[in-house]
Amino acid sequence: MERVYWQAAEALRKLVESFTPNQEKHRRVWSQIFVNSKWVSEIARRESGANPILLGHDLNKVYNKSGDKSYIFLTLGFPLASPDLEGLIESLQPHKFDRSTMEVTFEESDIVLNIGKLFSEVVPSNIDFQVLFSAAHEPYTAALHWTEVDLQKIHPNDISGLVSNGEVDYTKICGIIVRDPNNQQQRLFQDCFQSPDSLPVSAIFDRTDAKYCSGWSLRELKIPLTPIIKPCMSLQEPDSLEL
Repeated sequence: MERVYWQAAEALRKLVESFTPNQEKHRRVWSQIFVNSKWVSEIARRESGANPILLGHDLNKVYNKSGDKSYIFLTLGFPLASPDLEGLIESLQPHKFDRSTMEVTFEESDIVLNIGKLFSEVVPSNIDFQVLFSAAHEPYTAALHWTEVDLQKIHPNDISGLVSNGEVDYTKICGIIVRDPNNQQQRLFQDCFQSPDSLPVSAIFDRTDAKYCSGWSLRELKIPLTPIIKPCMSLQEPDSLEL
């Protein structure tokens, strides 16, 4: 029996040593989120190869094991067609879950995970999306894909927000262009975040590449009313700019 244990331990040691530093970082980050890959495998089967992504500047701290409290989002780039909230919750490491904000606070790490983007374009809680970005003058953020070990750094040119009086505000509505590592052509998609208390806005598109929203501007209302906030559509065509 002792020999069997020794052989198993030796096999595990060789497996760990075979990991590159980034493979080990990737494994450690995701293992702090999920108990196993059951939920991810089921989502990939149901949603045509969907690739879960962790998103947020605080990923730099988690990836590099700084130990500081971190706030990140779990996203697929689109809401689930057949949501399975209970299945997701059961697959997570021990945690406390706030259904009103869709925030998961893990008991064994300093990670707060927002899962609201899996179920709606409009994030249910009125949080400040600045939490997604660095505190620098220009916004930076990061993404970690389930299927790619390297941390993807996202620069200001790939981040859009509300344009008002020459300034860009990312607190209530923003768009982040993320590379899809599963696509051989390195396809990009834009993930939009919108708070339920966002002001009524109109989308601004870059005419050279109208798939991606380059920002939003405040919509002028002709009559005093409280509009229904519609979710921002990341791949909305330019002939329908209203949100």
